[in-house]
Parts: sequence; structure tokens; C-alpha cells
Amino acid sequence: MEKKKEKIEKAEQEPKREKPKKFEKTEKAKKKSRKQFAFSAETKRDLTLFFGLLLISLFLFLLLGRKGEVAGEVALVKIDGKVYGTFSLALQKEILLETAKGKNVLLISSGKVQMKEADCPDQYCVKHAPISMEEEQIVCLPHRVVVQIRRGKKE
Repeated sequence: MEKKKEKIEKAEQEPKREKPKKFEKTEKAKKKSRKQFAFSAETKRDLTLFFGLLLISLFLFLLLGRKGEVAGEVALVKIDGKVYGTFSLALQKEILLETAKGKNVLLISSGKVQMKEADCPDQYCVKHAPISMEEEQIVCLPHRVVVQIRRGKKE
């Protein structure tokens, strides 16, 4: 019993520590959190370099990535690498392209160009979606026919 009394007396004599409030940080915790967000000079250079390169790449993407978004005005047709003709996309026309290797039928309507028929074995050119934007193209490899959309006047 005496021991209990002694413990109680000692506890009463010691100064009471104030408990920190629930959301209040202690000095030690404040110093630690400041150290976590402090960047070294090397890290700052790395971050500057990273964001600089990111900004440059975004600029180049926006500048160069808009190439195919402009509607074309003419369809340039090449057979065996030689210009066969240029045709306005404003026309409603069916064009027969006869080569030494076979024939293709090109259809121009509603500002779009598509390969309507071809007697090549794979038929990739016929399955290709209609094209209308600048620099888009349809290629028939067996017949060596290339149809490309351009922005500009007839040649």
C-alpha cells in the first residue's frame, strides 16, 4: 500500500506535459516535413530539364501534328511513279485507270475519293476507306497506282 502512495505522490510532483492538439504538429514533425519538400539543386535542374523537354515536345506535336487535318482540293493520281493526272474533289466523276498490269476504277464524289473497283488479287485498295484530307493516299501495289490528296491547283 505504501508503494502505491509513493507512486501517486511522485506522479503528482512531476510537471504535467501538455499533449499536442489533434491536428497540431510538433516542432520535430514540422522540421521533418520541411525536409521532405526541400529539393536539392540537382533535383531542381532535373525537374527544369524534364518540364522544358515536355514543353518543347508538346509544341512540336501541336505544330507538326496538324498535317492531315486540312481538307484537300485535288486528287493526284500516279501510275508507275509518273503523274497520270490531277482531279478536283469538287467533281462527281468515275475515272478508269488502265495499266499494263490491270485496271482500277476511281470514284470522286462529295469531296472524297475511293477506289471503286480493281482487278488486283488482294483488293486492299478497294477496301480502303474514302480519303479527303491532305496527304492521305490509297495505294494499289499490284497495279502500281497511287492516289494522293493534295491542297492546291491542278497541275
